[in-house]
Amino acid sequence: MLYRSALAVLLLALMAAGGTVAQTYTGSLASGDDTLDNGEYYDVYTIEVQAGQRLVGTLRSSSFDTYLIFRDPSGEFTQNDDWDGATNVSRIEMDVAEGGTWRVIVTSLEKGETGKYELVIEMSGGSSGGGGGIVYDERGSLAGGDETLDSGEYADVHTVNVRAGQDISVILTSDDFDTFLGVRPAGGELVQNDDWEGSSNMSRIDFPNAPAGQLQIVVTSYKAGEKGSYRIQVMTEGGGSSPAGTSAYDERGALAGGDETLDSGEYADVHTVNVRAGQDISVILTSDDFDTFLGVRPAGGELVQNDDWEGSSNMSRIDLPNVAGGQLQIVVTSFKAGEKGNYRIQVLTSGKGGTKGRSGPRIERGKLENGDTTLNSGEYVDHYTFAGTAGEQVVVDLRSTEFDPYLIVKTPGGEQFDNDDHEGSGERSQLVLTLEETGEFRVLVTSYKAGESGAYALTITQASSGSDTDGPVAARTERGSLGSGDKTLRSGEYVDSYRLEAAPGQRIVLDVSSSEFDTYLLLKTPSGEQLENDDAEGLSGHSVIEHVATEVGTYTVLVTSYQAGETGRYDLTINTTADQRQASSTRSRQQDVNALTIGERVRGALESGDRTLSSGEYLDTHVFEGRAGQYVIVEMESGDFDTYLGMTTPGGETIENDDWEGSSSRSRIEMELPADGRYRITTTSYAAEETGGYLLAVSEGTAAQAAAARTADSRPAGSDGANVYGIFVGLSDYGGRASNLRYTDEDPVVVRDALIRNGSLRMEHAITLVDAQATTANFRQGIRDLAARMDDDDLFVLFFSGHGGRYPRADGFQSTDPDGVDESLEFYDAEILDDELSTLLDVVPGTQMLIVDACFSGGLGKDVISKPGRMGLFSSEEDVTSNVAAKFEAGGYLSKFFADAVADGLSDDDGDGQITAIELSQYLYERYRGEVKAGGVQDVVITTARQLGYQKLVVDRGSVRPYSPLFRVR
Repeated sequence: MLYRSALAVLLLALMAAGGTVAQTYTGSLASGDDTLDNGEYYDVYTIEVQAGQRLVGTLRSSSFDTYLIFRDPSGEFTQNDDWDGATNVSRIEMDVAEGGTWRVIVTSLEKGETGKYELVIEMSGGSSGGGGGIVYDERGSLAGGDETLDSGEYADVHTVNVRAGQDISVILTSDDFDTFLGVRPAGGELVQNDDWEGSSNMSRIDFPNAPAGQLQIVVTSYKAGEKGSYRIQVMTEGGGSSPAGTSAYDERGALAGGDETLDSGEYADVHTVNVRAGQDISVILTSDDFDTFLGVRPAGGELVQNDDWEGSSNMSRIDLPNVAGGQLQIVVTSFKAGEKGNYRIQVLTSGKGGTKGRSGPRIERGKLENGDTTLNSGEYVDHYTFAGTAGEQVVVDLRSTEFDPYLIVKTPGGEQFDNDDHEGSGERSQLVLTLEETGEFRVLVTSYKAGESGAYALTITQASSGSDTDGPVAARTERGSLGSGDKTLRSGEYVDSYRLEAAPGQRIVLDVSSSEFDTYLLLKTPSGEQLENDDAEGLSGHSVIEHVATEVGTYTVLVTSYQAGETGRYDLTINTTADQRQASSTRSRQQDVNALTIGERVRGALESGDRTLSSGEYLDTHVFEGRAGQYVIVEMESGDFDTYLGMTTPGGETIENDDWEGSSSRSRIEMELPADGRYRITTTSYAAEETGGYLLAVSEGTAAQAAAARTADSRPAGSDGANVYGIFVGLSDYGGRASNLRYTDEDPVVVRDALIRNGSLRMEHAITLVDAQATTANFRQGIRDLAARMDDDDLFVLFFSGHGGRYPRADGFQSTDPDGVDESLEFYDAEILDDELSTLLDVVPGTQMLIVDACFSGGLGKDVISKPGRMGLFSSEEDVTSNVAAKFEAGGYLSKFFADAVADGLSDDDGDGQITAIELSQYLYERYRGEVKAGGVQDVVITTARQLGYQKLVVDRGSVRPYSPLFRVR
């Protein structure tokens, strides 16, 4: 093993410094970092903290005005700017009330500030770490300005406290540089590793039975000057003075007026928790507001009660050794009638019955590359093994963004399971198996096609048989209330949180209702994905989320309100059941897609139990192999539901169609294939939960059809006699008719000028209506004036930025738009509904493009884009609000992104001087994905989608062909 004396020198200096620092981070804010809403650069660190610990964070910098933020597991923030008046020091000291994963955000007071900093995290009290699992998991980067070794390599230093007797693994991975790792345990010698098992992107050091104290970790590279991102993990297994148990349930609630009451007048809440046979259970109730009283009934057992645990009137506790498997029923109440206030209820488990799995998911990062062994068919392959026990549930998950992953698991008896595209994704394969034998299982990581190469991540999660995630689980009912004293989201809404355990294949159904406030429901997966629902079935006091789990772990349920400050009682039902379709598939070849050949017609059905989109539509996925230059027609028909068709190219472009030529029962995509490879077809419905049979056909068009399509698509608007005409509308000042908006009166000018700048639009072909000019009469007349000057070769652009609305339809149900609601554009004096807008556009010749940056604008598609020759870009879905893009000083994100796309040709992906429908769509999709849904600090700071949130771009190309040129680039 290579010895690096510079590492030893660096660590000796750290040891000499001494101190009680648990974790020290050095970093820098720099151009290129993610930014907060107001433009401040930031870095994020995660730490594991236990309830009862003293947590102190100190941030120092000589380069910028420091600002420090703590975010607890429930989303509550604690912040500090200048500690004791010092602008270069921020510090937070607190006693931790909620254990779990905390996020520490390092940023600056003013936007754009950069420079080096040091962050010190001190933790005292409690116990450091748990009985096993990942105790440290951080991402960082080697960069100019870091410490350097004598031989020129950049280096970062991390420190982590561990307990005596633990088995420790320190793992460093990077896709950007050749990793090199040095670790010194407390009182021990420096240990180093370069390439773990021959991988230049991974270094690993294992310490069995490690001594208590501080691990000192140096992350560096093999060669001087290498830079890039990395991930450092510290994993533990066994040993140490473990806590009394593992938290299986940890919730906060409140006794309040309106709760159930006992016969003697005490308010009461009921909680139910599933436990497994053989566990030792401790149920703990604490409150600072009332004299606690606790009752617990185990499955098939008698009610057990406790008032004051060890004489404390604020704590009740019941211990149940070796419980029977099943449901604990827990009653939280008070000693005296009428007492109210907040409380915390915890269920701790220990014993072999409580071992839900191994020491945590096993994560392997590798790379398929030239020189690897190959399958007989030519695909590169990497091999892994794991020891399995009959009855275990195992989840093997393979992901890659660099090749199309393919996963194979072979049992000790020679049986083989494989998966290609999990849930239709070309970046993920997954197998969920209930093992039928004990022994060594082999995992083969490979690709769909021969010769594909690239990096991947493989996760193997093993859960013991008898897990409470196996099979049906009884519904769990929670009764709570939102009110003063609850935690709040960043945008001001009160929030209660609940947790549940789930495994892949299980269906999670969440249902919250209230007659006292407008409910809003969120579900967070273990990896951080967030699902949301506001109004189920159009009812403002009812929210529902249905989700089929694809990950093992803890899911978090957040109950909140639509508006800040709303209060009241609610009922929440959490139902977790096994997905029998998934369970049965583990016995056979797991194929999540249906393979088709060109020329084939197949019948399918959308039905309960199918996979769903986040918005509730059932879907099936099909694939076919195509070659560049083929002209392909994909057509979907159904007499049972409103069809919706999508197709994804090998390059990742997505083409969609809802109503072909205005028919709600037919969707069709025609295109010349841009590349050789696999094309993915998604068959779904326009509205959530629609079911029924459908016919799907994939056929090859004739040479005449292909030639006609190329001729029709060959000329961009604005050239050779084809012109662009547009009406551009924006309202910030509604004259008291509606609330005023920021920047929206500037959007039409910005978008109009962007089209003029790229050479597509002439000023004399544009009508601009702003604020008081934007009346319904002026808008109607503007459309008529432009239509009179156009012909069939021209492109008409309708741009609108302002309020959008929803109105119950007077005649109720409409087969082409079944939600019973009309969407509107809100002008200075009145609204124009979607049906009238469609009629107004009937007089306009040529191709028509709608760009609408307004709330609920996605609903315009059914009544407007359903006619031939129309394409729509909408800022949000039909039941979702749109947000002001304050960080860009723009009225809306769509306005800003569209102007960027066309002004300088940023969406001209192939550089041919033309912006096609699909180039424009893909550019906007990527901007939304990167800067609205998951951009910047939103993933770690913003808890609710209403603060920039899960506003989602809607593109409806109608019958406009994906490769039709729309605009030219000067």
